[in-house]
Amino acid sequence: MLCRGTHGDGTDQTAEDALNSAVRNRLLATGAAVIGETRFDGRPVLKLTLMNPLVSDAELHTLLETIERCAQELSQAPA
Repeated sequence: MLCRGTHGDGTDQTAEDALNSAVRNRLLATGAAVIGETRFDGRPVLKLTLMNPLVSDAELHTLLETIERCAQELSQAPA
């Protein structure tokens, strides 16, 4: 599963790409999640590799909410 944040509000791609990388780094540093990063169409995207075939929809939903919350926090933080 690949995730690329898009604001849809005219935010430039460079800022969106930096936010994706910052989200990954923050989640790793805090121990909240280990998420990979790869490139798609030349841009960084978050890569989720699900190793446990028993992962539930609820667990996946919680992970996606964690990613979204982190992105919101980082995008609102002063530069």
